[in-house]
Amino acid sequence: MMDPFFSSPFPSSKPTSTEFGTSSTLSSMKILESWTDSLTSGEWRWSQVWKGKLCPEKKKGSVKKGSRVKKGPSKPEEEKQVVIKIFQQSKFPEYYSGAEVTWKEAHAYKKMMKLQGKVIPKSFGFHKVYAPASNGRPEPCYAHVLEYLPLSSLRLLEQQARSTRLSGETVSSLLDNLVSSLHEVHECGIAHNDIINISNVLVETSTTDAEVLLVTKVVLIDFSMSVDAEPDALKNDGNSVIGLIGELHVSQRILTVLQWYERNSDKPYAKGVFANVDLNPGKKRKPRIPGEYPESFKRFRAITLGHRAELEAES
Repeated sequence: MMDPFFSSPFPSSKPTSTEFGTSSTLSSMKILESWTDSLTSGEWRWSQVWKGKLCPEKKKGSVKKGSRVKKGPSKPEEEKQVVIKIFQQSKFPEYYSGAEVTWKEAHAYKKMMKLQGKVIPKSFGFHKVYAPASNGRPEPCYAHVLEYLPLSSLRLLEQQARSTRLSGETVSSLLDNLVSSLHEVHECGIAHNDIINISNVLVETSTTDAEVLLVTKVVLIDFSMSVDAEPDALKNDGNSVIGLIGELHVSQRILTVLQWYERNSDKPYAKGVFANVDLNPGKKRKPRIPGEYPESFKRFRAITLGHRAELEAES
């Protein structure tokens, strides 16, 4: 059942285009550099993602008569850099309820409360805001305010992999942290449902003395497509890990994940994420009838072979 926050009317006040007002007690939010410091924005996107800041409100307090006041200037509360994720329906790629998409992420973050600041960013809440629309009029939107993490997405690693093949140690360290983080999400009752999108995986890396790149931390973002952790959804997340490895131009992606799994089969997170995933490429299968190409097999092939275009065309 959707929270009343997402079905109740918006407040009547309309803030300026560079400052958000909300119905909560959160400090005012400002977009940095007058809406030009965009992380992900534009037409045909599920959300407009901007880097911004939280501006602490100046507290006006009264001093009781006879009370002692410490001399010296008080330390001002520091501004926080944040990510402001705006669900602006007029820029969605197709019709979909902005309230429903936002609710999916809010539902996931509520269930993953203990993971915030660890394997997912810390949330500063969901808010009702107004953003400028193409017609110049304020458009009511929902916004999710999150901590800003100075991490790179796997998109950068994918770009490097186009020219230089990723080492086995790099891929193995990625799987160590990715599968562990994903398992923690699953343990909270949530399936990400869009792990194959490498932009949704933030990584922290280090380099060894032998100049080998290692992934030391994985943070998962964007839960607007998430669903409850039912068996089919968990299986889809597991298959999507294979597809993600394919997105990084790793040859024999299924075999690569299988070899990693065999080395880590005693780990609860490895067992959990790949519990219902077929990692045996040599398993005998029933011969396919010529011309028959089941829809389920199309999706599996698109995921495991990393064919994003085919997957997007199907959906």
